[in-house]
Amino acid sequence: MAEMDGMVTALRSSSLDISLVVALYERLYGLPPLSLVAGRLRLPGIVFPLADLVRLLESDPESDIPVYRATSPILGDVEIKTKDQLTGMKRLLLMNPWISPLLDADFSSGAPLFAHATRALRLFVRLKQPFGALLLAPLARVQYRRVATDSLIMVRVREETSLTELMDGIRRIDIQ
Repeated sequence: MAEMDGMVTALRSSSLDISLVVALYERLYGLPPLSLVAGRLRLPGIVFPLADLVRLLESDPESDIPVYRATSPILGDVEIKTKDQLTGMKRLLLMNPWISPLLDADFSSGAPLFAHATRALRLFVRLKQPFGALLLAPLARVQYRRVATDSLIMVRVREETSLTELMDGIRRIDIQ
């Protein structure tokens, strides 16, 4: 909690445009909640398109599982270890799921309620931390399926990423 407060204080005194941080926060909270409709999971979050997916020549030395590398303007280089065959897949997305009751909660005892701008800054701090992403492959024009389910894909948003780039990725995805 103290570390988070320190980061929020540092952001307040930086050149960061807090109105954009609040807009990002409001856009995420404006998404419809997680739902299950007709066998499809409708999952809100931030998506990051991947490009240039290639299988590396060497497998993971510890597990002998194939390793793939892709690039994202927002995440940089991403390595994915999976038994799934990803070669030839196009339009892959990484997704940071957004489940607002869990991600906005502060579970420490007696925690005060935070002002709107402070909640937005706390969200921004969390978005800059490493997170476990879901890898999604297209099924149809607006539907996706999860691939590489055997892999924990840890990624981090690049420091130089703008808030508008993050906002462009906010949407709800239908997952079969």
